[in-house]
Amino acid sequence: MFEQIKIHPNDEAFRNDYIVYICQKFFISRKYKPKRIIEIGVRAGYSAYGFLTAVPNAEYFGFDAENGTHGGERGPYMDWAKDILSIFPNVKYKKIDTQTIDSLGEIKADFIHVDGDHSYQGVLHDLELVFNHHLDEHGVILVDDIDRIPDVALGVKKFLNNHPNVKYKYLETFNGDVLIGDIADILFNDISIFREVEKKNKSIISLSENKVDKKIYIIDSFKKKKLVEYLQGNEKVLIRFGHGWGDTQMFMPIFYQLKKIYSKVIFDLYLENGQEEIFNSVKSPDMSQYDFVFSLNFPMSEGSNLTKSEKCCIEEIGIEPISKLATLSLQESPIVLVHFQGTCLPEGVNCSLDISEKIWEEIKQFGKIPFECHFCHNFHNPVNNKYQFIDNSARNYKANLKNLIGLVQNSFAFIGVASGPLVTALSIMPDRTLYLEKHHHIKNYTYDNVDKINILNYKDGNVLSWLENLTNKNMGK
Repeated sequence: MFEQIKIHPNDEAFRNDYIVYICQKFFISRKYKPKRIIEIGVRAGYSAYGFLTAVPNAEYFGFDAENGTHGGERGPYMDWAKDILSIFPNVKYKKIDTQTIDSLGEIKADFIHVDGDHSYQGVLHDLELVFNHHLDEHGVILVDDIDRIPDVALGVKKFLNNHPNVKYKYLETFNGDVLIGDIADILFNDISIFREVEKKNKSIISLSENKVDKKIYIIDSFKKKKLVEYLQGNEKVLIRFGHGWGDTQMFMPIFYQLKKIYSKVIFDLYLENGQEEIFNSVKSPDMSQYDFVFSLNFPMSEGSNLTKSEKCCIEEIGIEPISKLATLSLQESPIVLVHFQGTCLPEGVNCSLDISEKIWEEIKQFGKIPFECHFCHNFHNPVNNKYQFIDNSARNYKANLKNLIGLVQNSFAFIGVASGPLVTALSIMPDRTLYLEKHHHIKNYTYDNVDKINILNYKDGNVLSWLENLTNKNMGK
C-alpha cells in the first residue's frame, strides 16, 4: 500500500521499517476515523501520511520544533513533510517548541499523536498539555516509542499515575504505542485489527493486551530490594539516570565502581540533556534487550550526615558508600571573540550594523557564544557605540592588555576588523583568526596567509562556513 511513498534520503536505508511504521499508523487511524488530528513531532511526515491516508479529509495540525533533539531533527524535514502531505486538503503546520508553551491555541481534536520531545519531562509536559487543553471529550491520545526509549515509557507511566481514572491500551507496534482516552479500551478490544504488511519477508503486526506495566521492565523503587540484589553475575543492565548535571557528576564514580565490582555484568547508561555528549551513554536503547532497567532517584541528603552520592549507594545501589566527583576531560572553549569597530579610521574598517548582526547570529547558529572583545580604553573612539543586539561585551570591564590577551588565549576563534585585538589574535592563534576586511588589506599588517572575508561583499553564511571548516581542520589534526 505504501511502497511508493517518498522516503527522505536520510531514511532510505530504513525504507522497509518506515513502511511498516506508516502502515501501523494507517490501521490505527482507520479504526478510529478521526475528524481532526493534532500531532506534536511531525519530522518527515510519515505518521501523518499514515493517519491521513485512512481519513484524507480530516483536519490536520502539525507542530514541530526542528531543534535537533529527539524527534525534531535539523534539516529539511518539515519541507519534506509538506511535500508528501500536499495531496491532503486540510493540512496546517507550525514550527514551535511545545516545551516552551502552555497552549496550542483554541484548537481541540479527537485524535492527538504525541511524538515530540522524547525526554521524561518532555513527554510528560506534552501529555499534560494536550490532555488538559486540546483533547475532545471522547478523543484519544496516541504516544509513540514507549518500547524504544525508556524516558518515553517513564513519562507515560507518570502521566497515567497522575490520572488514575483514564483508560489506556498498550499497542504492540513497531516502536510500541500507548493509546490513552476513555474509549481506548473499547476501541481496541479486538486484538487482531492489524493485517500482514510487506517488510521484505511478511511479518505480523499484532496488538497485545493492556500490559504497559508488564511490558516495561523499569525498577525505580529500592526500599525492599537494592539494585545489586537483582544481579546474579551475567545480566545485561540499563541504568537510566535522568537528573541534573551536578547529580550526574556525583553519580558517575558510583557507576564506575559498580562496573568494577560486578565485572561480568554488562552495564549500559542512559543519559540525556547533553550529558550523553560528555559521558558514554547508549542512544535510544531498546529496553527489551535488557534483563533489568533501573531508574535511579538519587535522593536528597538534607537532614543527614551523608552526601547524595553516599545516600544513593546505601539506599538504592546497595554498595559501600563512596563520595567522589567525576573527572571531566578538557573541552574546547565555547567563546568566539568578535571585534566590529576599530579605534582609528572607523569609516575604513568598521563593520556595518546589519553585517555585524548576521555574523553574531551565525556564531550562535554554529553553537558557540559570541563575545565582543571591545574595551573602552584610553584611546576609545566615541563614535564606536555598541550595537544594540550585542548582549556579551567587555565594554563595561577594566581595559588592560592582560585581560585582552587572556580572552584571546582562552577563546575558540577570533573574528574582527583591523585593530589591536586582531593583531593580538594573529600573534596567538593565526590559524583561528578571521579578518573582516573592508578598505585596508591584510598585507598592511602581515605577509602571513590569513583567512579573510570582504565585508563589503558579505554573503549570508560566510562566517558559519568558516567556523565549520575550522572545526573540520581541527578534527583532521
